[in-house]
Amino acid sequence: MIKQTKIKLLIVGPDSPHIANFVNRFDTNTYNLQVISSGKRHITCKNNLRVNFSLIKFWNFLFTPLKIKKIAHQFEPDVVWLHQANSFSLYPILALKKKYPIILTVWGSDILVAPKKTWWIRRMTRYILSKVDLITADAKFLGEQAIELSPKANIPLHICQFGINPIDISPEKEKVIFSNRGHKSLYRINEVILAFHRFQSNSTANEWKLVIAGEGPETLGLQKLVDELKLTEKVQFVGFLSAFENANWYSRSTYYISIPESDGTAVSLLEAMYYGCIPIVSDLPANKEWIHHSENGYVVSDLKENFLAEAMKMNCSTAIATNKALINKTATPEACTQKFEEAIEAVLFIKKETI
Repeated sequence: MIKQTKIKLLIVGPDSPHIANFVNRFDTNTYNLQVISSGKRHITCKNNLRVNFSLIKFWNFLFTPLKIKKIAHQFEPDVVWLHQANSFSLYPILALKKKYPIILTVWGSDILVAPKKTWWIRRMTRYILSKVDLITADAKFLGEQAIELSPKANIPLHICQFGINPIDISPEKEKVIFSNRGHKSLYRINEVILAFHRFQSNSTANEWKLVIAGEGPETLGLQKLVDELKLTEKVQFVGFLSAFENANWYSRSTYYISIPESDGTAVSLLEAMYYGCIPIVSDLPANKEWIHHSENGYVVSDLKENFLAEAMKMNCSTAIATNKALINKTATPEACTQKFEEAIEAVLFIKKETI
């Protein structure tokens, strides 16, 4: 690492478990951290300052950059690390005027989905990408899409995982299929429920249970769908889970299912692999960087097929061993911290070369 007394790192992003996890990757003996986020539900550290990142209220375009500028002026960071190519990056970029070296971590839908919605969002995303010095992504495909979208040539790309926080827990595996993605259209939890309903035609289906964690705007609709399909005895909604509760369900479950229409590398996928769940995932480039179909997981190419029954034909013990070894190598706290520090070292070197 670059020899320096406490590198000052300003982190900006949503109030999210991922950001809280990211902040905890940095040793406070080496880094002086300041966080600016949208809230304090997940990011509970005392050095987290809340600002309004909404794009709907036009006065935020004036007041939010002014607040960020004031915080940055008082903190004087060595590096600014932004998360998501949307308002969480736009306002800091408007505030800081390229005074500090900037790293941007793209998350997935901010690159793969949002820019396709309107010309304005696409223009905003391209503007953000033109102002950063280095991009990180949790999947090569996602990073390459960001580079392709950017009008700026030769932006360095680093592949970095948020990583997992292993919990020492080892309950017995049960005949449980576990889903813990957000309850909104992107994650297609309705298709998970419909797939489980199709699976009921299988002779062994009666022994299995679908456990749905998480919450969101579609929760009530999903519960209604379960009622309509007469699956209430087979499908359990467990709500938003703590880290320990989540780890417990991973450890108890035989399969993990996540079939969003778009995604980067989901932390939940890495967690599931670590705790010995067989992943059942949608056919997306980021997923296929981790999962080889019918070897260490099942890649769903047709949502209308009885893919749960097909996934259960795999060799579980081989898949579990392969996945555990892969996560230990690439997504532990130690492995992730090293990748983050390499990104900081690279952007500081870029800054030094341009002075």
